[in-house]
Amino acid sequence: MCIASCRRVPLTPPEAIQNLRIEQTADGLDVSFELVDADGRTVAIMNGNGLIRIEDALADTDFLAPGPLDSTRLLYNSQVYVDRTSFFHESVPGADGRTRTTLVCRFGLFPYDRFMRAPNSRFGDIRVAIIPYAGDRIVQASTRIEWQPQVFESPVGSRDPQFR
Repeated sequence: MCIASCRRVPLTPPEAIQNLRIEQTADGLDVSFELVDADGRTVAIMNGNGLIRIEDALADTDFLAPGPLDSTRLLYNSQVYVDRTSFFHESVPGADGRTRTTLVCRFGLFPYDRFMRAPNSRFGDIRVAIIPYAGDRIVQASTRIEWQPQVFESPVGSRDPQFR
């Protein structure tokens, strides 16, 4: 894996987030994705703000709820600084089954013990957004995951007295 600053990468403005990946580890959710420009090429940004929101999914639905955000479903909410060092070249499986090298933003690991509470639903909705410092657009993506039962065996919010 090479940090993106090791080789020349496009710095055109991002138009979308693609391939949002959520990995449930023993410690938290590991979040990564690709930013693409209007031509579909992966790009990096020099710096910007990222936002992540993790919430309970609505019962008996298999889609993300449109409209205003519902704070009663909130599990985790944070702002993340994103800069060029957040981007890495990685080999990932392509749609045709062959691996391809792409530029991936490693958004971060979001620990379960920092969640406000354990989920009440079997599914969770993950929403991410990037706001480049140029500030002319917001790119966002969302996905739904099914919680693995073992990830919440230890107490949630155990390190922060506010959440005990």
